[in-house]
Amino acid sequence: MPDVAGSQLQQGSQAFMRVGDVAGRIAIDMQTEANQLRVDDAVNQAKEAAMRMTYDKQAGFMSQTGLAALQRSSGKPLADEYSDNLRDQLSQISDGLGNDQQKMLFNMRSNDLLTSFRTQAIQHEASQFKEYALSVREGTIRNSMNSIGLNYNNPEMINQSIVSIKAAVYSQAQILGKSAEWTEAQTRKFTSDAHKLALSAALEKNDLGYAQQYLKVYAKDMDAEDILRIQGMVTKEIDQRIAVTTASVAMQKAAPQISTNDADRAFNILIGAESRGQQLDKTGAPLTSKAGAVGIAQVMPETGKAMAASIGVKWDEEKFKTDPEYNRALGKAYFQRQLQDFGGNLAQAYAAYNAGPKWVKEAVDRAAAAKPGTQEADWFWQLNNDKRTAENRAETQKYVTGNLAAYANGSGQYQRPTLQDIHNNVRVMLGPDAPPNRVRAALDEASRQYEDMLKGIKQREDEGVANAMRAVMQNGGRFSDLPITVRNAIPPKEVDNVMNFASRIAKGDDVTNMALYQKLATDQKFLRNLSDNEFFRLRSELSESDFKKFADERQQLLTGQRGTPEQDLNTSAINTVLNDRLRTLGIDPTPKDDGGKDAMRVGAIRKFVRDAILTQQGVAGKKFTDADVERQIDGLFAKSQEFRSTFLGIGTTKTSQRLLTMTTSDIPTDIADKLKKDFKDMGVEKPTDADLLGAYWKLKFAKK
Repeated sequence: MPDVAGSQLQQGSQAFMRVGDVAGRIAIDMQTEANQLRVDDAVNQAKEAAMRMTYDKQAGFMSQTGLAALQRSSGKPLADEYSDNLRDQLSQISDGLGNDQQKMLFNMRSNDLLTSFRTQAIQHEASQFKEYALSVREGTIRNSMNSIGLNYNNPEMINQSIVSIKAAVYSQAQILGKSAEWTEAQTRKFTSDAHKLALSAALEKNDLGYAQQYLKVYAKDMDAEDILRIQGMVTKEIDQRIAVTTASVAMQKAAPQISTNDADRAFNILIGAESRGQQLDKTGAPLTSKAGAVGIAQVMPETGKAMAASIGVKWDEEKFKTDPEYNRALGKAYFQRQLQDFGGNLAQAYAAYNAGPKWVKEAVDRAAAAKPGTQEADWFWQLNNDKRTAENRAETQKYVTGNLAAYANGSGQYQRPTLQDIHNNVRVMLGPDAPPNRVRAALDEASRQYEDMLKGIKQREDEGVANAMRAVMQNGGRFSDLPITVRNAIPPKEVDNVMNFASRIAKGDDVTNMALYQKLATDQKFLRNLSDNEFFRLRSELSESDFKKFADERQQLLTGQRGTPEQDLNTSAINTVLNDRLRTLGIDPTPKDDGGKDAMRVGAIRKFVRDAILTQQGVAGKKFTDADVERQIDGLFAKSQEFRSTFLGIGTTKTSQRLLTMTTSDIPTDIADKLKKDFKDMGVEKPTDADLLGAYWKLKFAKK
């Protein structure tokens, strides 16, 4: 009979054993899972530490670049330093684990992390070394090139720098793993660039000769493109230098003709009196006087020989007779000798050239011995009463007085060459085969120098005239009282104008050139661009009050500063409205700027309108607006005058005419005669039509 109880007991025991195994496995699984979770957390901490030590902007090794990556304060290589730091953090994390199983599992996984981290750090360190090495080599190349540029004229320094460049390029090639062909190409490129710097420095220092020699020596080490570029720079510099030199020489030759000095003027006048500028007579033979004087300067042969020796030229009788320049040079030397011998007295030098220095010296001596204040004390009287023939005395008298008169009125000027004349001379000097760039540069330089010379001449003339005008204004119009330095600074062509201005000042003549008034009132650009001396010269054509008004306007244009409102004209509005009203009446508001009657008439209208508006602004105590200006001008144009026509002295029809559209012929004869008499009493002998119109308008508007 089966042992049921024992069987059941055995089965129960087995069941309990199975339950115990399951529970044990569950416990083991739970422990394993707990270990894994703890290890995973530790690994995550380790990864975070590794990421932070890799990528942190301040502490990560990836942020350590250049020398900072290669030279560590710890004294360790970057990979070792960061690996040791990470190893320490991994050890701390491991120490925080709960059991050996966790530590074992963590250490297995952290070792892989540490190995990967160290590999990255080593790679970063290597890349930084490569970049740093390349930058050092680039710095070597750059510094060597700069050294060549600074020491372009030191062959030893240049050769040392070239060696440094080649070594640096070779090192770069090794670092980058480049081929020999690449190395050679880069070496040539940097070497060529260095030579180009040296050549550019030489050209900047205007060391053209050295640049040309340098290019010959080092061209073999340069790229073809750089050679061509430098050669172009050298050629351009050569062209520019030749151009400037050629233009300067051309201008130096032309300078005496562009601005004739007083000595040349005096001698040119003499040449005109002696020969009318002719070396030969009508038959083609040398021009010879009765006394034997020859050529354009009418020099005696013996005198010619002596003058040739004095100026260091070979005496050539044939040239003396046929070559006007040679003859002229000898005559000029003789004339200068007379100026020196007679202390710069031009009259005595002229007399000596014509009569002979012996006669003049004797006349001067006799005059010096005579009683002062008598006619005998005048050397010229003595010369005109000496022992020469009457014919000779008369000739000398006419010669001296005529030459002095010509000198005083500004004669004797060379014919000023035009800019085209200068350009033609430049082209001849350069030759027919000159490079186009050289020709263009020379012409540009000649134009610049020509314009500068003309501007300089004009500035000196303006200054001379302005200073003389200021002086006569201060002394009450006495031209003869001007210091000799002031008189001599007046251009000969302007002497009469300054004397007339002085006469006007002395007489109190104070009238304005209406054509000039028209120009100044309508052309603000012209007024603003005048120099101080150019503007002051206009005082001779403006009344004192008009000159002051335009001086104020010019100052406003130059500085932007305005005076009192009532004295500040609304020029833009005045011109706009006035021009429109004149056009409506068939009068051109912008007549030709030639000083003619049309410009004078419109100038008179414009002056009358501007003066009237200034007067009304003074009454109103303000500057007129555009609307105010329009009302004032329309009011002026609305006023008219009634005229009675006559036939045989008997009044017939009556006509009415706007005052501002009148011409001088519209002024009644009796009134015109009275106005002319008033002007004459003021010192104005011949008032212009514009003067009469302005006076008539003032008369009529004052009555209304």
